[in-house]
Amino acid sequence: MSELESNKAVVLEFFERLSSGDADGVLALYADSFTCWTAGTLPFSGTHPRENIAAMISGVQSVFPDGLKFTVGTLTAEDDRVSAEAESYGKHASGQVYNQRYHFLFVVRDGKIQSMHEYFDTMHADEVLCSAPAPGFND
Repeated sequence: MSELESNKAVVLEFFERLSSGDADGVLALYADSFTCWTAGTLPFSGTHPRENIAAMISGVQSVFPDGLKFTVGTLTAEDDRVSAEAESYGKHASGQVYNQRYHFLFVVRDGKIQSMHEYFDTMHADEVLCSAPAPGFND
């Protein structure tokens, strides 16, 4: 398998683990120096280090009792970057449906995700997620 295909496989594994609620599995894919940048001016927007991610994943799980499932569309890889178009679907604890579309940009080196940038509809996120914020998102 080429390095580009290996990097894409790591990203697909990330989405599988995230969809199944496997926070430890997601964290295992991250490099020690991992950072996540999230678009917008929401309470959970900005740059987050690896050590904050477990609380954020736990927060998402707490407000999606039946889970938040991700479907990956297009994956494009070049050098150490993988671009992913994805969609999530889940019923929020408030009863609202959260059906979000994303663009993620990952940097993958030596089989580990070094960084991730997450772009999405911030208005939809505000309407659904911030109506009952999850623990860890406002820390």
